[in-house]
Amino acid sequence: MKIEHYVEFYYPGFLFCETESKKVKERDFTKIKLPKGCYGFRFYDIASEKKKEIALTSHRLNISGMFFTGEIWSLQDVKEKLPDSKILISNMECNGWDKVVKTRMGNMLPFEKDDVLLEVSI
Repeated sequence: MKIEHYVEFYYPGFLFCETESKKVKERDFTKIKLPKGCYGFRFYDIASEKKKEIALTSHRLNISGMFFTGEIWSLQDVKEKLPDSKILISNMECNGWDKVVKTRMGNMLPFEKDDVLLEVSI
C-alpha cells in the first residue's frame, strides 16, 4: 500500500472557504510556504493500492488540525474588542468555543484542540 501526503490550503471565500491541495513529501509544517491570501492549512493522507487492473484509493486519512496564521481571541476578548459582533459571540457561546482565531485575512474561525497557531510574519 502506498501512502501519499497532502497539504490543503485555506482561503477566504464568499460563503465558504476556498481550498487548494498539493502533494508534499512529508507532513512538516516548517517546510510549508503559505501562498498569498492563505490563512491556514492542514495535512491529510491518501492511501492507494493497485492490484492487476484494479486501483483502490482511500478517502482522506489522518487529517491534522488546522495550522493558522493570526491571533487567538477568547470569548472575553471578542466581547471587549468587538461588542457589536452578536452573531460571533452567540456562536461561541452556543457551540462551546473557548477560543477563535482572527486570521491574517481578518476572518474569525473556531480554534480547536488539535489546531496550531503559527508564528509567521504577516
